[in-house]
Amino acid sequence: MTNYQIKILFYNLLVFFTSILFICILKNNFVYSLYAGNSLDYIYKILCASSDNVFLNIIWMLPIIANFYFVARKIYEDLLLFNVRYKNRRMYIKVCIFKLFLISFIINFFSSLIQIIIFSQRFGIVIGVNCFEIIFHYIFDLTLFNFIVIFVALVFRNFIYIFIFVIIFINVLLLIMHLNIINLLAVPFFNLYGSSGISIFSLILMILIIFFLYSFYLRFDIGGELNHETKNC
Repeated sequence: MTNYQIKILFYNLLVFFTSILFICILKNNFVYSLYAGNSLDYIYKILCASSDNVFLNIIWMLPIIANFYFVARKIYEDLLLFNVRYKNRRMYIKVCIFKLFLISFIINFFSSLIQIIIFSQRFGIVIGVNCFEIIFHYIFDLTLFNFIVIFVALVFRNFIYIFIFVIIFINVLLLIMHLNIINLLAVPFFNLYGSSGISIFSLILMILIIFFLYSFYLRFDIGGELNHETKNC
């Protein structure tokens, strides 16, 4: 790595950890009231908690919003800028899918683990195997949502509008779910709020959305004026 790349990496890590600590400060006044004696349920609520207070929902959504904006947006932009050194789109989309899994895992693993460590100390909760199962569920569902956001953004050719729509849509559904108007606890991502594990439906949906993204990208007109050879790579 060059000195410039090392500086950029250090800067990004500094921004990342500062952002997580800032989110923890915002959560600090509210999170401890969520503990009701069940340590696993509390760990889920550290990461995902809903309320009839939209402001609190937004605070809890901040790590998720950051995940969409930085992880999904990064891969979306990579897909729009086809790198010819990969020679064909099939190889390139596979590399981008792998990068999405890798970046999403790293970012969300440390984001969730830092929050859990900070907010579990007061109640003496031990970070064990069950805790990591919750973290992997959290990572899986956010990665699934990243794929969905990228796919929809490619279809409509606009990431920011889709990003804003998704955030508003999730907050509206959280409010509806909290008011017991609709039960969404069996739906991927929203089952995080019900303290349940990864569902078979989530696994099937992950496979389907990757297949649709892969198939769509092979026919996707990246530049609008691509030549015949590039379109058929």
